[in-house]
Amino acid sequence: MTGNAQGFSANRSIEGPSRKFKPEGYDPASIENIICEFNFHTACGLLHTDGSSMYMPDAHVMESVIRYNWFIGNGQRDFRWDGNNRPLLGVHGNLYRNVAMDTGVKRMSPSGGNGFRVKGSYHEVYHNLGLGRGAELNIATEKGGNAETITRNNAASHFTDQPIPGVSSHNYVARKEERRIQELLRDLENWDFRPKANALSLIDQGTPATCSIRGEPVAVSQRYFGRAPDIGAYEFGDDFYWIPGRQTASASMPIPKNRAGQVPLDAV
Repeated sequence: MTGNAQGFSANRSIEGPSRKFKPEGYDPASIENIICEFNFHTACGLLHTDGSSMYMPDAHVMESVIRYNWFIGNGQRDFRWDGNNRPLLGVHGNLYRNVAMDTGVKRMSPSGGNGFRVKGSYHEVYHNLGLGRGAELNIATEKGGNAETITRNNAASHFTDQPIPGVSSHNYVARKEERRIQELLRDLENWDFRPKANALSLIDQGTPATCSIRGEPVAVSQRYFGRAPDIGAYEFGDDFYWIPGRQTASASMPIPKNRAGQVPLDAV
């Protein structure tokens, strides 16, 4: 990918040895935000030694929008914003409503952030979901990073670093709670990431979140039921379930999966 005004939408990236998205080339005189949305990355980075399935160098982070993506069963880190705090680079990114799930094939990075690696600062990080040891959410603190980042309504098996820098609230950090996130969601085997009816630690436990993209407000928590938004990428009781990946003329990736067995009776 080259240039400034870039989009990467509705793709299914599967079974590759290295990263699947990295923008190249940049003209600082003409900044345009990159939008990566509704992409499904699975079995990527199987031979990569130091990389991410979706990676953005610091110059491309400004006003970028990363939303409605799934990262499932990848061999290396799922997502990374690069950044530097001396001088300040990699700022003002928007990361919301993404899912990362570790299925046990991932090689762990010594620097952490094997799910989401967020460097830089002044980011807005809302309603993301990280499942498993290799899908943690890392709001990085190296060199004073993310002192101005806002992190809310996220649920992850593990957050690094702790405490979360910047402004953070209404996040579910599973290792500090009585129940694992896997116990709170409806059907991970069939990629149904909605909260269960008894997931009281997630349902109505968030706070309304609005991010700013090139000066325009975007209501990230616009669709919610009850007294407050749910924590995580999906809302309990919502009849709209977004599914990422390539869109074909006929349905090709139903949730629950076609011919799936042992589907919970309330997961339809």
